[in-house]
Amino acid sequence: MFGGYVGLSLLVGLVGVVATVYYKSYYGTVFSCHLGDLDLAGKVVIVTGANAGIGYHVALELAKRNARVILGCRSAEKGAQAREKIMKATGSNSVAVIGLDLSNMKKVVKFVDKVRESYGLVDVLINNAAMGLGDGEAGRQTTQEGLELLMATNHLGPLLLSTKILPLLAEDGKIISISSDSNLKCLGIDPDDLNSETSYQPSTLYAKTKLLNILMTRSLLDGLVGAQGAYSVDPGFTWTNIHSSQLPGPLGLLIYLVGPLLGATSPSNACQTPVWLAGGGGENGEHYYDCQKSDKVNALAGDELLRQQAWNKSLELIDSVLYK
Repeated sequence: MFGGYVGLSLLVGLVGVVATVYYKSYYGTVFSCHLGDLDLAGKVVIVTGANAGIGYHVALELAKRNARVILGCRSAEKGAQAREKIMKATGSNSVAVIGLDLSNMKKVVKFVDKVRESYGLVDVLINNAAMGLGDGEAGRQTTQEGLELLMATNHLGPLLLSTKILPLLAEDGKIISISSDSNLKCLGIDPDDLNSETSYQPSTLYAKTKLLNILMTRSLLDGLVGAQGAYSVDPGFTWTNIHSSQLPGPLGLLIYLVGPLLGATSPSNACQTPVWLAGGGGENGEHYYDCQKSDKVNALAGDELLRQQAWNKSLELIDSVLYK
């Protein structure tokens, strides 16, 4: 009898610990972020990949703060569902969906054309959409335009979108790109083989794109004027279903299920840094985590020659499919 009570007590205690960790992960605060009464009324903000995960919560937070939000989504159906949820949750009528497939350069250009026609001016672009760590493990995949799929989605599409948005960017406009601490795992970039035609290394390709996000941010500074800004963000280990695509088989699902026990934070927390930057926080060109400068930046990000070569070769690769 006594043993049964002990076993029951241990079980109840374990359930309590698990529940506490999950609650803290989902409802806890990001200690360095203080958004307070930040008001983005009238600001036109584009969020890519806004139908799920961090992107959805970024868009939700922006709508709460009165921004005019554009959801750039590949799936029209999922985008419409996200829009309805955001409008219902916030009462905002200023949430729109415009189709955006970052892996297709011609479609990126069409997206910008639609933004220009409908809005004319953009205050903030948040490059959030990306494929996950394990999406290249099945083998090299190419888009209809002949670009390696993961590189096109995570780097080339956001770069083209950012450069095309520049002429529409407000005088104090911001371009914010979501990177990852995975950038630290990149051992090198060959600017002449961004399309992985010579060497395809799926185990490090995601890390390479995340480093390229940081390099792109620093290169964008050359084209900004006045009070315009560009920033990169590490959202940290976030409790989203992206992990089911990052790791093979049931392992990805397992990581997702026990994420909070491993220290994952909720997307409602992870979204706060890009929103803070959209509101004018941060120092131009820097990398941020939890509304503070982050030192989790690959040493290669400081290689100016590599940065310039990666920028130029990326534009050449994009032009090769846009103008052929």
